[in-house]
Amino acid sequence: MTAAKVVKLGWIGAGRMGFEMARRLAKAGCDLTVWNRTRAKAEPLAKDGAKIADDLPELAGCDIVFCMVSTYDDVKEVIAGPKGLLSGSARPKMVVECSSISLEGSAELRKILSTKGVELLSAPVSGNAKVIKAGKLTFVVSGPKGAYDTAAPYLDMMGQGSSYVGEGELSRIVKICHNVMLRYKAPAFVNLDFHVTFTPYLLRKDMDLGLEAGRRFDVPMPLASMTRDLVQSMMGAGMTEEDFSILLLQQAKASGIELKPENKAVGDGLSQ
Repeated sequence: MTAAKVVKLGWIGAGRMGFEMARRLAKAGCDLTVWNRTRAKAEPLAKDGAKIADDLPELAGCDIVFCMVSTYDDVKEVIAGPKGLLSGSARPKMVVECSSISLEGSAELRKILSTKGVELLSAPVSGNAKVIKAGKLTFVVSGPKGAYDTAAPYLDMMGQGSSYVGEGELSRIVKICHNVMLRYKAPAFVNLDFHVTFTPYLLRKDMDLGLEAGRRFDVPMPLASMTRDLVQSMMGAGMTEEDFSILLLQQAKASGIELKPENKAVGDGLSQ
């Protein structure tokens, strides 16, 4: 009997979320190689069984490469840049792109990869680092159905499942719609707990993607536009690395209201 082929996984991006996602794959026993722009941030994953790459082309020999970075400019650089994943002669079979990027960017990436014979799954995520640790991350996925069937077991290892919504960039539309919905954090409202899970910079990026999609499909989005302006005012006041929920304090100050924590236990929806 022939032994089953070991699937080699590559991972690009060990930021706040990417690190925890890669860690779940490593702890599950996957053959995983990780690259991060700042190597030191990825090195702790070696304790969980991951290999750490010095250069992106090292990942090109993997079967599936996951990408989790901040913006489309970052995605394009790490995939198709001069020192990117495709800069050598080897090619992965598939790239699973998990960042929140625009429809246009995703379509361009699909075209770039297609010319190199590489399939693309667009698989943006819903959650944060704490959600990932609790095993409750979710994916919405679009692209070739066969590629999805191959990647689905690894998506399941990182969370509680994935939803396949069809071909092309449909998952980007679903994720953008999700991102422009109201965000709130009960611990922030009740206890003024502003532990960083998502920064104003990233929230502004998501709002911009939503407004861009609204313009593309002629959808009026007055509340989203106003919210985007409020987020921009936070950043203009120097609040760029805090949690986005600190907007609560900014609006209270503008209204002449002094907020005080209630110091009560508040569930986060992650505990069993």
